[in-house]
Amino acid sequence: MEFDNITVHYGEIGLKGSNRGYFERLLISNMKAKLGSLADSITKETGQITVKLSKRADLKKVEDILSRIPGIANFSLAKKSKLDISSIKDDALEFVKDIDFETFKVDTARHDKSVKIDSQQLNKSLGEEIIKKYGKRQR
Repeated sequence: MEFDNITVHYGEIGLKGSNRGYFERLLISNMKAKLGSLADSITKETGQITVKLSKRADLKKVEDILSRIPGIANFSLAKKSKLDISSIKDDALEFVKDIDFETFKVDTARHDKSVKIDSQQLNKSLGEEIIKKYGKRQR
């Protein structure tokens, strides 16, 4: 699967109170300075920061840079899906196709609540598709 985004979570910055926004902007500024042309955009969302990777981004280099920026608690590679169930299912099946696994768990979190299906229903639906396509079992 080709990842096109990185989801970044920050630690104590989220606890800063009235000057939290200042520290979030400072973290984003540091990320922009360090990542440079590896990132097309960096945006703050509720409780996280999303880095849209450039087409030519070297993932190992991006991971190395992010792991050295103070204030970042953790980050994960991500693939942005269209906001329809069919596209999300297709992307999930594509994501697991080359992974060797016996059991699995689907755990989703929706930031955009306009999707008509809730997280639990989405977990169940994606799990059923993986079972049907790959014959694996859920844990």
